[in-house]
Amino acid sequence: MHALSRLFIVQIPKVKTPILWKTIAQGFFRSLLSTVFTLVAILITTKIEDIAKFISLGAGLFKIILFVAFQIPYLVQIAIPISAVWAAYTYFSQLNSDHQITALRALGFSIKDILYPLGISGAILGLLMFSVLFDFGASCHLGAKKLEFDVRLAEPLALVHTSQHMRGSDVAFDLKGSLKRGEHAQDLFVCLNRTNGGLALVLAKDLYYHDSVVDATTATVITATPIRNTFADLMIENAKTVETPSEHLYELTGARGWKISEEHLPLRILLARREELSQEIAQDQLKGASSKVEEKKRERIYSEIARRASLALACFTLTLLGAASAITIGRRDSNSSALHCVLYVTFFVVFYLAAKSVDELAFIAVPLFILPHIILWKLYIKRVHTLEMGVV
Repeated sequence: MHALSRLFIVQIPKVKTPILWKTIAQGFFRSLLSTVFTLVAILITTKIEDIAKFISLGAGLFKIILFVAFQIPYLVQIAIPISAVWAAYTYFSQLNSDHQITALRALGFSIKDILYPLGISGAILGLLMFSVLFDFGASCHLGAKKLEFDVRLAEPLALVHTSQHMRGSDVAFDLKGSLKRGEHAQDLFVCLNRTNGGLALVLAKDLYYHDSVVDATTATVITATPIRNTFADLMIENAKTVETPSEHLYELTGARGWKISEEHLPLRILLARREELSQEIAQDQLKGASSKVEEKKRERIYSEIARRASLALACFTLTLLGAASAITIGRRDSNSSALHCVLYVTFFVVFYLAAKSVDELAFIAVPLFILPHIILWKLYIKRVHTLEMGVV
């Protein structure tokens, strides 16, 4: 017998209130776990391109697995709010279809009493997200970027396969063979368009990569320097052997190092960074200097804090609204309740994406992050009032 069904034979419902809390919370979290697992499995497909690029860098199996694992916490923080509304909806739809909600109301429990344990569960989930999951996800996101950067530096083969770097650097690069660790390549050809308008041509017969160093034999460097738009100075250098650190190949492409964004930082560091920027802005104002760059950085920090708060609040707001949408009064079922849940989530996501697109304008981004919660909370109150009145 369902745990809620046993409440029907009890004459004093308040004695069994802890059972009600425990049963609803357990049922919600069981449904939530399965929904989160499914949604993360779907969302990981959005990272296939990034994972494929990382594999092309020549990373080993352990690093590939670690890189994929680093993606999961960041996806989980997006999946949980969406999964929470669907888990609450499906669980309460089951209770409603099994007439468990009717039985509880017959025992004297109001709709608010039934939804109260779910609201507490959503609030706890939101607090855990804001205080733990976001910091953990930020650390993993930072770890993934650092791992990718380290592989690019350690594996010169990455530069051959990451054509997006080569296209933006005015470099032609070709060789036969491979520059993976311990492997051998031949006939290196590198042509660089120099910043002064000149050209540089590098040729090498044999290349070996070991211990973060590239050894080349029979190397030739031809440099042409323009004078009045003509290549007048031509210098040719030959060397029997050349030894070059692998990071020089990374610099050869003109690829810039990655920057740490606000999403890569835990909350305590974000707050410390905000205070630091505020001090820098105050000092610039005293000196009469411009502080636009620092102000934009501080605005993005405010927006990032609001973004995390918005996702955490969504676990509370959307969960209650999803459960309330699943409850119907009488014998008829509402075919539009699932559509309502989809519309609620879509409404939240639209505001969320709009706020992220203007993160440098915190006075716009912060209200956009918070406004949907106010509107959705009013819809929830209206829905519960309608259910209590028994007119749905």
